[in-house]
Formats: sequence, C-alpha cells, structure tokens
Amino acid sequence: MYDDYDDIEWRSVGSVDQWPQQGTARVVALGARRIAVLRGHNGWYAFKNSCPHRNLQIVPNGGEPTQLACDNGQVHCPHHGWPFELATGQGPEDNCLRTYPVREVDGSLEVGV
Repeated sequence: MYDDYDDIEWRSVGSVDQWPQQGTARVVALGARRIAVLRGHNGWYAFKNSCPHRNLQIVPNGGEPTQLACDNGQVHCPHHGWPFELATGQGPEDNCLRTYPVREVDGSLEVGV
C-alpha cells in the first residue's frame, strides 16, 4: 500500500470525535482535494470523494457526518452500487478510488497527501 511514509505530508483533518461511530464518513478539503474520511469497522480510511465511473460524489459534501453503506471492507457508490475496497481502492472493471493513508495522533486524525 504505502511503502514510504517519509515522503508523505501529513495534514490534520479534525478530531476523531467528528466521526461519532463506525461507518461515519465526512468530506474534508485539503487544498483542491475533496477527500472522504471514513471510520470503518477495522480502522480509518480516506479516499478521493469521486467515483471513477461518472465522477459523482460518494459522500455528500455538506461537511456533516454521513452514515455510509460499507460492509466486508468495501464502500459502495450510492449512485450505481459499484463496490470499492476500502484498503486499496480497487473496484470493478479495473477502476480504482484514489486512497490516502490515515493515522490517529493523540485523538486527532491526519491524512497523508
């Protein structure tokens, strides 16, 4: 996945309290990037908030926490149901979501860009 964390710039995206339960996602802006950050069943995940099929948002971009349908380590595009692996971004027909590393530091979340 990410072999060299030394080349990553870590950016704070908020307190873990902003994602109140498993399956909660929020969109954060890091420069021009709109990144969905998800509190999954097995940890934290971050991915570009744009399905590669039709470039539609996976998570509503209102800033409020949204409950996502994520199961078996996958998130599904709400527009047409395509499943994507949370850990790798791998999806159907060789399409992938751009993923980003996430880490928790003293109760805050950071995304690597």
